[in-house]
Amino acid sequence: MKHMIKWLKITAGINLYLSVVMTLVFITLLFAIVSDYNLTNADEYVRFLIKEELEEQSDRQRPYDQ
Repeated sequence: MKHMIKWLKITAGINLYLSVVMTLVFITLLFAIVSDYNLTNADEYVRFLIKEELEEQSDRQRPYDQ
């Protein structure tokens, strides 16, 4: 009986260790996905701002064309 309890404790320890490791992997994966999404949005926003700035500059350079 003591032998079985010993192996149950070892198995519980392994399960606890693996659950902690998998939780950290999940959090890391979630962070990678969210940060990539935010970086993609930031990149699109910067491109939008550059496009707007270029359009404003081209409008300032030729105001008499209209």
